Parts: sequence; structure tokens; C-alpha cells
Amino acid sequence: MLTNAEVRKALKGSIAKWTAIANGTGKDDGILNNPLCRMFYGSYKTRCHGCPVREYTGAAYCSNTAYVDWYNNGSAASREMKMAFTAEDKKLARAERDFLIGLDLYYFQKT
Repeated sequence: MLTNAEVRKALKGSIAKWTAIANGTGKDDGILNNPLCRMFYGSYKTRCHGCPVREYTGAAYCSNTAYVDWYNNGSAASREMKMAFTAEDKKLARAERDFLIGLDLYYFQKT
């Protein structure tokens, strides 16, 4: 069983990924470079069970997050190269990053 510290470390890694994308220096290789996905993605049967994103949104595969907007609405260059090139691309990446920061606050920084 995973510890809170392990899950939080993965969440922080995912935040770092999206921060880099929003800054125009990172790349979205989907589950390959997302620590939360690497930890929880699993098979169709497990469908992200235990992931804090799924626990919060009630949906697997980040389908109720800003990731969907990034994936569907980014520029043609961002879709092809998986990087943020335009101001809108960066805005979409920041939205996903900010969502993940909110999860960190919600799950791990409660008082």
C-alpha cells in the first residue's frame, strides 16, 4: 500500500511537469512522464484507482480536469509536439497545474 508521502511526491512531480509545460520548457508525454499516472494508471480494469485526481473528480483518466481542455483545444503545434507554444497553450497548461496545486492543498495541507 502506498503512503501519503509517496502519493504526495508523485503529485508534486506532476505539478512540476505542468509547471514546465506552462513555462514552455516541458513536454506532455502523457502517462510516460506524469508521476501520478505512472503510479496509478494501471489497466482499464483498475482505471486510476487510488489516484487523488480520480478520488477528487470521480472520473478516471483525468477526464474531469483541465487536462481535457489542454488535450482538445491546444494549438496544432502543441498537439503535434506536446509542448505549449502559444499564450493559449500556456494558459491551458497552467489550468492543469493549478488544479493539481489545489489537490495538494485539499489532500495534504489541511489544517
